[in-house]
This record gives sequence, structure tokens and C-alpha cells, in this order.
Amino acid sequence: MKKVMMNKVDKDVLVEIISGRAEVSIPETVIVGSVQTGSFDRGEKGLMYWANMVVYSSDELELLTSVGLEENANELKLKLANYQNENLDNWIDKKIDVSEFEVVLVEKKGNRGTTDIVGLAFRAEIADLREIK
Repeated sequence: MKKVMMNKVDKDVLVEIISGRAEVSIPETVIVGSVQTGSFDRGEKGLMYWANMVVYSSDELELLTSVGLEENANELKLKLANYQNENLDNWIDKKIDVSEFEVVLVEKKGNRGTTDIVGLAFRAEIADLREIK
């Protein structure tokens, strides 16, 4: 059976998964590479903050690092819910247990109002982040 990384799942791969010809490789632990944050104005409701972490499968990253090819690791996304503009820099380079996190579709809006599936991501509350030593 074909194994597909989370960031490579699109609508065609979803069909293969549903038909039993492929399965998604979902890591249980990840290493945080970087943090992306921002905000947008919701009008009367004020600013809404958002945050994502760019993470890597810890097993894959450790294996690739051992042969000097860490730049080839697949970038995965961890979407953080209820982010309130906290500083997340202390999570960079930390190993996190994601085995209980929700896995969600990553969608991209097209030019003509269409929505494309461009991968899968983890989704969790900041309070649920647990570092593995």
C-alpha cells in the first residue's frame, strides 16, 4: 500500500485513501521548526489572532539529519486554536507529542471561488502542547 505524508494529501490522494490504495503517514511526535503568527480585523469584534507552527516528523528529521539531508524533511503544519498573541518562540526546536491532536484538511482558496485541498495539518489548543524531553 502506498504511504503518503500529510502535506502531500490532495483530492486525488483522498480518493486513493478512501479506496484503500493509500494511507497517510501521521507522525506521533514532531519537532517545531518555526512559528507563523498574524491577525486580521473582524470589524466590531476587533482583532483575531492566528498562529501556525511549521513542524517536522521527529523520526524523519532525525533520520535525515544523521545523513546530512535535513533540508529534505517534509514540512507539516500545526494550527493553534484560541491563540491570543502569546510569544511562541520558546517552542522552536522542541519535540511535541501530537498523537492526540486533531488532523484537519488544509485548504487553499482558488481564483474562481473554488477550494482546493493541499494537505493535512494538526490542530490543537496551545494549552494542549506537551514537550517531550
